[in-house]
Amino acid sequence: MRFQWVRMLAVLWAVGCGGSAEEKSLVQVEQSLAGFEVSAPLSLNKVAFLQGERVEGSVTYKNTTGQNLVIANLAIAMRTPTGGYADLSPGTGTRTLTPGQTLSLTAGRTFSASDAPGTWKLFASWQDSSGAWHEEAPRTLTLLAPATSRLSMTRPLALNTSAPFVGELLQGTVTYQNTGTTPFSVQTLVIAARRPDGSQADLSPAIHGRTFQPGESVTLSATRTLDQAGTWKVFTSHQGADGQWIEQAPTLLAVKTGTPPPSNWRLVWQDEFDGSGPPDPTRWGYEVGYVRNNELQYYTQGRLENARRENGQLILEARKDGWNGHDITSASLVTKGKKSFLQGRIEVFARLPTGKGTWPAFWLLGTNIDQVGWPACGEIDIMENVGYQPTAIHGTVHTPFYYHGSSAGPRGGSTQASSPWLDYHLYAIEWFPDRIDFFVDSVKYFTFLNEGTSTKWPFDKPHYLLLNLAIGGSWGGSQGVDMSLFPHRVYVDYVRVYERI
Repeated sequence: MRFQWVRMLAVLWAVGCGGSAEEKSLVQVEQSLAGFEVSAPLSLNKVAFLQGERVEGSVTYKNTTGQNLVIANLAIAMRTPTGGYADLSPGTGTRTLTPGQTLSLTAGRTFSASDAPGTWKLFASWQDSSGAWHEEAPRTLTLLAPATSRLSMTRPLALNTSAPFVGELLQGTVTYQNTGTTPFSVQTLVIAARRPDGSQADLSPAIHGRTFQPGESVTLSATRTLDQAGTWKVFTSHQGADGQWIEQAPTLLAVKTGTPPPSNWRLVWQDEFDGSGPPDPTRWGYEVGYVRNNELQYYTQGRLENARRENGQLILEARKDGWNGHDITSASLVTKGKKSFLQGRIEVFARLPTGKGTWPAFWLLGTNIDQVGWPACGEIDIMENVGYQPTAIHGTVHTPFYYHGSSAGPRGGSTQASSPWLDYHLYAIEWFPDRIDFFVDSVKYFTFLNEGTSTKWPFDKPHYLLLNLAIGGSWGGSQGVDMSLFPHRVYVDYVRVYERI
């Protein structure tokens, strides 16, 4: 923990030379504050903003000492490009933390037309009981200058492999958005590639002759077979109405000769969400109504405003639209009665919403839930996220022994994902007879072990899949719901299920 130098010198003097009771008390204060530690770093809802948009930041501290700590205030401070003050609100005010207790803050500010474009600095700032302020965890964001015409990459180029072989299929995916105020036309938008010998080998298909309206997004997914060994260059490229080409996101790919190693998994079920319109009714059904957890949303059925395929993605949208007398509507898709799964690898490649009150989840419930109820049926949460902790990803299991409300509580883990409201991440589990492993972007962060009893392991029976976007409720709404941020959207690029070979 960093302290102001004057206070550090006072501490050292008091320790080394003795001192008054007040000075010794100062030492004790500083030593205790050394245990006020960041447990979830400062995160932002975006890193690039337009005037009129709202920045939200979240940070969590923890008392890691064995005594109570008094914090006079925790705030998220922001400085303009010229150094002026433009702090987010609210702050926490005075709080007393018991040993092990955490203090979380989510605060925000809307950029106005008078705010200067450029690089803004944000940081967590807290005031100790003596009145001294401490700054930590600096972040930066960009306030974009107003533009009538701009096409921005909002989802970076993602490739399906990083170590391919000659003869394998390369797939790339990228998302662009018109972040200007007028329509933006492109002659061509393509995922381009250059072979090791320099020849052109672009992926297909490309997008030709398209005009994007302000705010409109497009996701391009394209493929090609790798036909030459060596280092390939892959990048996105678009040609504007003026005929000029702009290249972005170059990636070098080392393509090898030989036979690819065999996979341990075989794809057995998937939805790539191609086409447009409602979700595929042969794969998905709906939950309807106010279903659980005192959540605020009414889940609708077959309503395109809440669930639809668009640009090769599934969009789940929570709206504050008053439809049929329901203040907030959203969607929850289920494979119940259509497809169930017992063990294997389950992947969801998706982008999440952000904002206080959101609660998206990708999860599984036992198909016997109507007979035995919850939690006896078992629950596996592949991914949960709550808006007041926007970068925290949670994976959890619930069983008759481990569940919310039991003395043992649920079992789970959490990890951090970079800007999940901007970037697509791969959320997955690998479900075996003896354990369930949880992953974000192929990094395992939690394992739940089979302890050998049915009350602790109801996962030897089929489960069905759920994808939903909840608002508020016992967890998502525990720090309130920001009603000014609607609509919220979950974008799902694909769901894939594999079985072990």
